[in-house]
Amino acid sequence: MVRVGSARSNEHGGITGGKPGDQKGGAEVSMQAWYLHSKGWIVIRAKDPTAREKIATNMEAGCRNNHIGYCQTHRTTATAAAKPFGYDLSKITKEVETDCSELVRVCCLYAGIQVGCFSTGNEVAALQATGDFEVLRDAKYCSSSEFLMRGDILVTKTKGHTVVVLDNGDNVLPEPEKKSGWRQEAGKWRYYHGNTGEPICNDWHRDPDGRWYWFDGTGDMVVNTWKKSKNKWYYLGFDGAMVTNRLLQINSEIFAFGPNGEMLEGTFTIKTNARGAIEL
Repeated sequence: MVRVGSARSNEHGGITGGKPGDQKGGAEVSMQAWYLHSKGWIVIRAKDPTAREKIATNMEAGCRNNHIGYCQTHRTTATAAAKPFGYDLSKITKEVETDCSELVRVCCLYAGIQVGCFSTGNEVAALQATGDFEVLRDAKYCSSSEFLMRGDILVTKTKGHTVVVLDNGDNVLPEPEKKSGWRQEAGKWRYYHGNTGEPICNDWHRDPDGRWYWFDGTGDMVVNTWKKSKNKWYYLGFDGAMVTNRLLQINSEIFAFGPNGEMLEGTFTIKTNARGAIEL
């Protein structure tokens, strides 16, 4: 079953008045099964999967928080209460109000999408203007739940209502895995950006332990190789890490490398520490 979440009505079934907070035991702001609205739906989909997940997560939090009720007149009080917590609706602990479009806005703000106040009448234009959404009007998306994705926003074709989809439809394929971090492939090591799933190519990478690595044009980590960068020479050792602060025999010659990994040239002083180890 595909669920949707929204701010629906106050305790009297109206859109204004009533007491702050959910006076209907969680029914003013709540989840329900997807349905086809009599005015029809337009689908507004965040381009970033992470943003979609945050939109859905915050809507679920809002639906579960009975401190949040419905009133169009005081609809921004929930927004103001959530703002100090990064717009996390689960953190609201006082009685506040929202309405359907303002609740969707708070979910977008929680996802890092900056958008001003809007109503269901201009919601499509307001969200599309951020550049973070695509608008889907095909019946494939708007007339059934089969192709809806968790985090999709639905708004009526004319002024009316808006909800957030909380489950993937039956025909939604799983998101392809984005590779992240170190991966060994075909005997070579690569490092993948988690936000893009693409390997580092022709660039340096610094691990959390401070060690530097270089990756060639195909994304493979180089080993036992010289690398010139900004007119300085560096050496990548057998483990791929840049050699630093030491002497190293390479073939029949001995080279010295400074604390930042640069090959030392000219005259320099070699010292030993208390244990007799060489320090450059």
